[in-house]
Amino acid sequence: MRTVRTSKDARPGRIEEKLPGMSSADISDHNTRAVLAALRENGALTRRALAGALGLTETAIASIVRRMVESHFLKQHSPAGGGQGATFSIIEDAGIGIGVYLYKKKARIAVVSLAGAVVDEREFGSCGDVLEWIDDIVEAPSPRRIPDIAVASDPASADLLVALLQQRDGQKCKMFQVRDTEAALSSLRLTPGVNTDIGMGVILIDETVRAGTMFSDRFFYGARGCAGQIGAMRPAPDAPTLNETAGLLSFNAHIAAGRPEDEWVEHAASRLLDAIVAISAFVSPGEFWIGGSLPEPVLDTIVERVVAGKALKAGHFIATRWIPAVNRLEDTGTAIARGAAMVTLKQAFLPLPASDG
Repeated sequence: MRTVRTSKDARPGRIEEKLPGMSSADISDHNTRAVLAALRENGALTRRALAGALGLTETAIASIVRRMVESHFLKQHSPAGGGQGATFSIIEDAGIGIGVYLYKKKARIAVVSLAGAVVDEREFGSCGDVLEWIDDIVEAPSPRRIPDIAVASDPASADLLVALLQQRDGQKCKMFQVRDTEAALSSLRLTPGVNTDIGMGVILIDETVRAGTMFSDRFFYGARGCAGQIGAMRPAPDAPTLNETAGLLSFNAHIAAGRPEDEWVEHAASRLLDAIVAISAFVSPGEFWIGGSLPEPVLDTIVERVVAGKALKAGHFIATRWIPAVNRLEDTGTAIARGAAMVTLKQAFLPLPASDG
């Protein structure tokens, strides 16, 4: 069991007062997700412990847990050994989320419980196998609620994504598309030790380079829904784009030409750090992750070079302190499938319906 964060530690994710652009429903939704996250991380907790961990009042916590118990998401436990204060825990089989990630013409599936446990994971070589498996699990008798299914893809598998969406249209559980960057960030909710309240960013490197940011469990799409399309960035009119400098096709062409791998990595890392600095100057996420389909050792080295480049900037760039920590997104395909499953749970089961009284 992990130690409950104090209210002081949890304040970056705390929303008690109505902020500009946020409705009361937004605040209730955020606080409900925060309660679920605390219970996933720590197991059963009392109202007082939840209030202390999240920086909310016990009255606010009491209202949230009451609605979650009534909606059959939480179970209330009587005080043990004559102690004071009932505890609450997530009902493991209250619902499951199914996430699909299409990559390299294959599919990876993850099934995640409402409590954040990975129930099942598997890989398929064709869309037909994916659909057959989904039909079996959806039609099987079970008390668990199964929402619509989230599917993400790498750029090379976009045609498979369209085909899957069309074939599931009108079925008991439909499929909806989710950005792979959003799914990757959502998967961090399942990663022990990651404080997702401080804001997060991710860069995925495949045929294109793309980014995503998330704050208080909300993914940022931008006013036109185009946020994160950093692959088209170029430092000068006649300079190559980020896709042409740090993308998978660029890497493959560089190696095929017999040029040193380290030369490509050094240039790619420099340009990626520039992109992270540009993003952080405006939205300032607390941490960034880099993943994708480049060879694993290459991704490891890129992250090392980005971190080293950030340290070098600290010698002459006063604002370095707001450049976020940079980490490696391990096993990107698994992370995206798990995160897509988390997106289905978040969209289907929250916000909870209001109860009387």
